[in-house]
Amino acid sequence: MNTLTILLVQTKGEATIEILSMLLGAAIIGYLTAWVYYKWVYEKKIKAVESDKHELNNRIVNLDGIIVDLHKTISAKEQEIENLVLAHISERKHLLDFDSFGTATPEEKDDLKMISGIGPFIEKRLHAVEIYTFRQISKFTPQDIEKINIAIIYFSGRIERDE
Repeated sequence: MNTLTILLVQTKGEATIEILSMLLGAAIIGYLTAWVYYKWVYEKKIKAVESDKHELNNRIVNLDGIIVDLHKTISAKEQEIENLVLAHISERKHLLDFDSFGTATPEEKDDLKMISGIGPFIEKRLHAVEIYTFRQISKFTPQDIEKINIAIIYFSGRIERDE
């Protein structure tokens, strides 16, 4: 029998089932072919990318550690610079006339930051030249203010501007 005769003999239902079964077989073959191709080509690439990702994550962790160490070093150097500046300022206290505004000890010190215009930065510098109290500051003369500006290495005229 030839093919035409076979097709004519089948009923519509049988033909539909045969076509659907062939489509299902083609879909299964296509899926399996794609799966094998994926395993053969892409799995190696995925493993290589995951390996690179793992290596890069390790490098990031190492760099984070280096950054933390650098921040610690920078903080230590900044503190060292501040200590050197304060030591240099302390050496300049001989420029001041303590007879004019008096002396005080660190035990007597007031919170100079309560004065408008004096923050932690200026307070440390004033302490470096042994100015600790409100009483001392209240007795400053214009000449004392000029000498203090020079001694604490601060902007000339700032004290007058900040009142």
